[in-house]
Amino acid sequence: MIDKELYNKLEELAKLLDLTLIDAKKGDFRPQSMSYVTPLELIDRIIANKNKTIVNDLFDTEIRLGSLEDDVFDELLKCCDIDRDGKWPFPDWAYDYYDKSFEFKDVEIGWRPTFKQLEKCWQLGFDRCWICYIDNTELYYTQDMTEKYYNNVKLTQR
Repeated sequence: MIDKELYNKLEELAKLLDLTLIDAKKGDFRPQSMSYVTPLELIDRIIANKNKTIVNDLFDTEIRLGSLEDDVFDELLKCCDIDRDGKWPFPDWAYDYYDKSFEFKDVEIGWRPTFKQLEKCWQLGFDRCWICYIDNTELYYTQDMTEKYYNNVKLTQR
């Protein structure tokens, strides 16, 4: 059994390094969105934290952004009932922070998310959506549209 003071110090260390303490007895820590951290990785994080610079912060932020983008994309796939490991109706996606939009790129002709699926996407926090087809046409949807409007959206040329 680990004593309370040591456990509290391990928890404090975990917070400092953006980790979750999983098992204090084993020294298992887990980053917020990654697999378990090995003791060597933990030592690297401690050293990096001591030698923290603005450039390190920039690199760390870039890594976290990539992980967050993957998480958001996984959620979009779920909202649209697309199996992550299955066939997708598009090869790529993008987002824009300035208008809270997402875009599915080079979409197969004829595919589009249903009104209900878009409602789930809006719940993630997006306000707009573009479905950009391989033939250079596109559909545009907004969070405030009605189902009647959704059913009358027409393809436009890009």
